[in-house]
Amino acid sequence: MEKSKWHSRDLRVAIVGSGPSGFFATEALLNLDILIQVDLFECLPIPYGLIRYGIAPDHPRTKSIINKFNSLGESNKFRFIGNVNIGVDVNYKELQDYYDVIVFSYGANLPKRLGIPNENLNGIHAAIEFVRWYNGHPHNDHTKFDLSHKDAVIVGNGNVALDIARILGKNVNELKDTDITQYALSSLAASAIKNIHIVGRRSPLQASFSFKDLKEISELNDCTMIVNPNDLDLNQASREELENPQSTYKKLNYRLLENASKNSKCKNGRNIIFHFLKSPVMCNGRDRIESIILEKNVLNGLPESQNAVGTGDKEELKCGILFSSIGYRGSKMNNVPFDERKGVIANIDGRVVNDGEILNGIYAIGWIQRGSNGLLGTNKRDSTRFIKCLLDDLDKINPCIKPDKRYINDLLSKRGIKTTSFSDWLKLDQIEIERGMKHNKPREKLVNINEISDCLN
Repeated sequence: MEKSKWHSRDLRVAIVGSGPSGFFATEALLNLDILIQVDLFECLPIPYGLIRYGIAPDHPRTKSIINKFNSLGESNKFRFIGNVNIGVDVNYKELQDYYDVIVFSYGANLPKRLGIPNENLNGIHAAIEFVRWYNGHPHNDHTKFDLSHKDAVIVGNGNVALDIARILGKNVNELKDTDITQYALSSLAASAIKNIHIVGRRSPLQASFSFKDLKEISELNDCTMIVNPNDLDLNQASREELENPQSTYKKLNYRLLENASKNSKCKNGRNIIFHFLKSPVMCNGRDRIESIILEKNVLNGLPESQNAVGTGDKEELKCGILFSSIGYRGSKMNNVPFDERKGVIANIDGRVVNDGEILNGIYAIGWIQRGSNGLLGTNKRDSTRFIKCLLDDLDKINPCIKPDKRYINDLLSKRGIKTTSFSDWLKLDQIEIERGMKHNKPREKLVNINEISDCLN
């Protein structure tokens, strides 16, 4: 089809997943100077995915991007279609009948496993479960976390690990004015946790947490940041990494940890204790976790590509609860090419491929394209790349056979799927804000699917 022929009708685009990558892509598409209609699908009745359920409640400025995206609902080129599980309610092949372009942006929410003995003991949780719990995700509203123990362990050195440590380390007065769920606030108020151990397999220079998040840990009230000075001894390759002019954030992190190590002593309050160059090798316990065995590591390899190698020297760390925060994999959708090794949709620079052949008009963006890394703003850069690909590809894209929104509406109706709209979300948004005012909070989330549905009827 000639590129100019797209000016004769709207380019119909389906975006699957309404988290940050989905909304950044929507925003970029609506800014194009072409005829276009964008339908944004979400399996939950309400939008925003990781923004709503992944960003920590004490980071309201990061969550405020929702206010910007809410304005997209005013465009007559855009529809939010909630409560539709693409791949189940409508399969990928069917979707191609109704849309010229399909963009997968449904993220990665399957936690990677530690791969060690006894990791299925009670008291061991994936980080995503805890994050969703305190953020009020409808699929985690009945999850229970036993915080009656003195010691908690978090395996992982990313920002999610620091989020969990910070939430556990803060006193309730520091959280009560956020949008954290009331049930989480009550549970945290009764928490007996005193020592929060963060375990990373490599040195501080290879940690993926940001300086901003690390600095927050160092500034907590009633919680001391503990760093072992010996963990800051660097091998030659790590020193070269530190001296690299492009390693600004590594320098900042290292200096902060170095300063903390000079005054690190456990106090009567809570302590966040960093363990570097250690890997979990086994969990111990009868019915629930009682301790974890850590093996000390050394680093081998060239700067920027060092691997942790076990030394055989092991230690036991007592704990009553453990959170695994070592990353996520995407889930496979029927008939959509998937890279099992990477845990993402098979793609080349965002263009979906099948056995190396590019599928015209089919794209992946965000975590389902590149894996679970990067910050919120990384998704905006992804959308810029995606738009360039789309514009370059327009002349190769075959038009769909049913280019009218009535067709997809009829299909969903025949299957008894009751969809939700963006106006439904705005209604729920206002209800949550009003509920929050009663507790002096920015909002009190509705966390049960039935409760959400009742409010929208």
